[in-house]
Amino acid sequence: MIGMLSRTMQALWRSPLAINRFAAGLVWLTLLTGLAAVALWVARQPAFALKSVQVVSLGPPIANLTKSDIRQAIEQAGQGTALTTPLHDLRDVLEDHAWVRQVSMRRVWPNRLLVWVEEHEPIAIWADGQLINSYGELFSAQADLGQVQERLGCKMPRLLGPVGSHLRVMERAMALQEELESHKRVLTRLELTEQLSWKAVLDGALVVELGRDQLPSSPIERLQGLLTRLESLEASLETKSGMQRLALADLRYANGFAFRAVSASVLPGRNPSRSELKSRSCLPLASLFHLEGPNGHAP
Repeated sequence: MIGMLSRTMQALWRSPLAINRFAAGLVWLTLLTGLAAVALWVARQPAFALKSVQVVSLGPPIANLTKSDIRQAIEQAGQGTALTTPLHDLRDVLEDHAWVRQVSMRRVWPNRLLVWVEEHEPIAIWADGQLINSYGELFSAQADLGQVQERLGCKMPRLLGPVGSHLRVMERAMALQEELESHKRVLTRLELTEQLSWKAVLDGALVVELGRDQLPSSPIERLQGLLTRLESLEASLETKSGMQRLALADLRYANGFAFRAVSASVLPGRNPSRSELKSRSCLPLASLFHLEGPNGHAP
């Protein structure tokens, strides 16, 4: 092996063309190494020190990602100049933030970073305490839900169902809310039971048993039948002695529905003119909702 290598070297040494190519390679390697060293030296100069980070929202105004979060992310990613800060690492750190859905960024000559951020926009609360965003994705965020709803200016319904059913429950909740919208009612809770039966709660603690999808009429049609009679039924109950109010409507019948009323004292504050009815739902209308990302692709 050593002898073969020795003969190869001798052959190359006797070839002027091979020697010229080898020398040219060394020259180019030296030049490239020198250029890389100069570029690195220039990139680390104070003139390119990171002066500002401009954050642009890809959706509603940013409400949860703070300036302090940005600074900590830059430090965690390995703070450098605007030319040497590792953007991939910085993006990964920012996307670890509980309220951040996605991040993209680029360098702006000579000393700025431009960061596009899309925060999760919650529309409902899932069974295990996670939130559902406007793309139908689950995410976890430690937050005061009352403050979140106050900031959003709407009420998030609580959705429950078997593991992996959050999209199905969310889509059914949106369809129900679309029907409730014209009657100025708000869905506050929707459950898909283990027996695949639907159970809803409207504003004012009105429980509505919708039943299974396999019944002769759909849950939406059964809800429509209730809503056409609901206002007159509630008015009738409230004029009776004892001021009774509707507590349960069972729609699991082929024709009509059953209901149960209780004394007004059992459901304090339940009145069609209550402020709760003035609140809108955070759920988008089913007719306007598509499970697609911002570029037209499913998330």
